[in-house]
Amino acid sequence: MGKINIPSFLFLLVFFLCISASLSYGYTNITSCGTLTSNNEYRLNDTIVHPGGNCFNIQSNVLLDCRGFNITGAGNGMFANLGNGRNNITIQNCFINNWGSWASIYGLFTGELIINNTQFVNNARGIYLDKPGYNSIKIINTTSGGMNKLIYFNHSFSNQNIDLIQYSEIHLFNISNSNFSNHNSSHGAFMVDDSDNNIFININLSSQYLEFNYGADNNLFQNLVFNDVEINMKGSNNTLRNGGPIDRDIWFGDNYAANIENMSITSDINLNGRRGLTFRENVFLNGATLTFGGSESNITLDSNYWNITSSSGPLLLFPLTGTCNPANTSVICDYNPFFTSDLTSINSQVDEGVSLFSLSYAIPLFILMTSYFMF
Repeated sequence: MGKINIPSFLFLLVFFLCISASLSYGYTNITSCGTLTSNNEYRLNDTIVHPGGNCFNIQSNVLLDCRGFNITGAGNGMFANLGNGRNNITIQNCFINNWGSWASIYGLFTGELIINNTQFVNNARGIYLDKPGYNSIKIINTTSGGMNKLIYFNHSFSNQNIDLIQYSEIHLFNISNSNFSNHNSSHGAFMVDDSDNNIFININLSSQYLEFNYGADNNLFQNLVFNDVEINMKGSNNTLRNGGPIDRDIWFGDNYAANIENMSITSDINLNGRRGLTFRENVFLNGATLTFGGSESNITLDSNYWNITSSSGPLLLFPLTGTCNPANTSVICDYNPFFTSDLTSINSQVDEGVSLFSLSYAIPLFILMTSYFMF
């Protein structure tokens, strides 16, 4: 019996182990639309130009990797139908173009959905997710252009992580007790309908509007960046906190409470007889102030910063203009207001580790105000 060639044997062993591992992973190469069956990974190997109707019917436990290829529709149908009752689907690295008016991706299912590193271009709409039951939705590094709505969420689910960039409009309907974060939208509106007790963190909006419609109550928007954004707050007890600037009109619905806290405000706000509003620890820049009509009620001002020395009408900024008398219903008082003359005291408090606002906001605001009045 001949001797075993040890190097050749080891090479063959490693080779067959690699082949075995590759076969056991079991991904399937595809070049056309069709049904993606459960418990499989699919990799697109070419562009697809679909003549009409739906492209992919995706079942449970499927990963679709388009590998950067373009999947173009005929202006109708869906790029992906996620079906009813399915779960655990990942769609990544896709360029989705020219799909129909209902949705590019539509689903009524449970479990986890991940859409990663994907572009939506020239579609009528993007992602429409319906019915409760989602355990987790992650939409990451996903862009859109030339469409009405990138994401439409309908009916309640919770604990979501939404991370978007570029031309993205989000429309939430009947969503409660959910968490959304890291939404970055240029030319895309953010609309909240009939949705309660949600938290939105790190929201960046430009050149469009933020709207809470009637029935959207007790929602918190925190850590905001606005640029040329109109704000419409019709729902009750919604809160904008930390950020700004509020540089366009902000509208408040009749008899609906709202809270504006720790925001920079550069445009005059007309309260026009509104009720139940709270302004706390905001910075009014460029001479911006509040305009009253005289019939307002339950307006609370607390520790706001004003770069004006006084204001006529029913707004009373004390101690410069007198002493606030809570019994005097003809005036609105700011309790513990701050003025341009307080810049030195603000700097002193920051040096001592005590801030009128959170420390991360106090220092840049001081620098901004100092530059404003120097130049």
